[in-house]
Amino acid sequence: MVCTVRLRYHGAMRRTLLCLSLISVFALGCPNDDDDDTTSTDDDDDVALPDSMNVAVLVTEGGAPLAGASILQGGGEIQGTTGANGRFVALIDTTVDSDVYVVAAMSGRRSQGVEIDFVPSGDVEIELTPVGDDNADFVFGPPGLEPEKSTAFCSHCHFRFVAQYDTSAHRDAASDPQVHDVYAGTASLGAQEPCEDAGGRWLDGTLPGGEPGARCYLGAGLLPDATATCGAPGQ
Repeated sequence: MVCTVRLRYHGAMRRTLLCLSLISVFALGCPNDDDDDTTSTDDDDDVALPDSMNVAVLVTEGGAPLAGASILQGGGEIQGTTGANGRFVALIDTTVDSDVYVVAAMSGRRSQGVEIDFVPSGDVEIELTPVGDDNADFVFGPPGLEPEKSTAFCSHCHFRFVAQYDTSAHRDAASDPQVHDVYAGTASLGAQEPCEDAGGRWLDGTLPGGEPGARCYLGAGLLPDATATCGAPGQ
């Protein structure tokens, strides 16, 4: 900030005021926008959230209250729908191991959420906007398959992909002996003697499927080839 002093007097009075002004500037200094304001106020203090609290939600569309919108905490079950006044009181659990959102959703509108990292003093307003249907014949599926309806499971949203994966050979790749042989540089010879006859090492390791057991380590494999610390003598 630039300090300015306007003097409207003349002669000796002007010189006297100028000296006093300069003394004041050097003694007190000019205000600096970059100086940190160390004054603490109650508004600056972090307010600890309760473990659970009621949040008044107002859902609108085009500025008008929207009735029938579903209200939920992000990742949770639908708690209810808004009334004719567009309002609903949601119960929010702040102890979840994720960001806390209150969400409004309604068919034909884009779902919206507001992060709750404060104690609201009034309504939390959520504005929903219409979306056009790009395929009128599309049928929405359920939000996940039993019993993985929790957001901890990918099938909560991607249920079709998970269903396809569950019936694919890729699901069993971790227990496929051929995949293990290529990955770990092993050979499925089954016993120590044929393993050593083939030039391999019969060592304790991890069998296909994750169980510990002795295996024939015969080649380099992807794992030891890509990891300098893997495949040393005795491993």
